[in-house]
Amino acid sequence: MQLGGIPPSVFISTPTSLDYTRYVNISYSALSPNNYDIVNYTIYLLNSTYGYIATLQANTTNKSYYWDRNAYGNGEYFVQIYATDNNTLMGFAISENFTLSSTTPNVTSLAEIPDPIVTGK
Repeated sequence: MQLGGIPPSVFISTPTSLDYTRYVNISYSALSPNNYDIVNYTIYLLNSTYGYIATLQANTTNKSYYWDRNAYGNGEYFVQIYATDNNTLMGFAISENFTLSSTTPNVTSLAEIPDPIVTGK
């Protein structure tokens, strides 16, 4: 039986607008203005134009997900997180855009470190 009400508000703490090389910590929470329990979260990966790419985690009660992005190419992405309450009301939020980059830094020069000076024998 649908009781009605306002869908949950979803809050995404991470990822933020940074560059990520391999692992991305996705953390989030939700609040029901009707005081309904949040029963699950689903995390989607979106491309830079908000197109669906993949479901990263479905129907979980965890409030964080440690994602190994190794299977996905470099570029700009978003995550979209849906929260469902025990009255089947759903709310969602979309993260800030973030960059996946597996490019290692380009080292152009190295400075030699001098031998340490020992004093006070």
